[in-house]
Amino acid sequence: MRRVINMLNILTISLITLILISNKIILLNEEILILSCFIIFLLLAYNYTKKSIYIDLNNRKILIKDSLLLAFNKLITNLLQQLIWENKNQKLISNFTFLQIYLYTIVEKIYQNLPKTILQNYSNLYKKKFYIHIILNNKC
Repeated sequence: MRRVINMLNILTISLITLILISNKIILLNEEILILSCFIIFLLLAYNYTKKSIYIDLNNRKILIKDSLLLAFNKLITNLLQQLIWENKNQKLISNFTFLQIYLYTIVEKIYQNLPKTILQNYSNLYKKKFYIHIILNNKC
């Protein structure tokens, strides 16, 4: 049906052109002939290639859509992965904060008890040396 309508349109245009040429409204010179050939070429090229161009552009549209969806899915995956890592880092930071507090209290207690411990160690050491000295003197 469409081809019949296109043929009727071409026939109508041809008849109108012939009438205009016969009444000398349109003068046939080189420029008009080249223009009419070019227009006819464009119409024929459009009619015969519009399906293949449509299919090609549609395939490209699908490829672009798929690549964009893939890129967006990858971006969402990366963002979710980064969010998971940030949550893990937050837990790690809080664990390090607790560890810092714990180590600070241990170091503070060691610092407070260090003089007593050192004195006790020296006292024990000198007691041992004193006992060894006594034992050695008694043997001699």
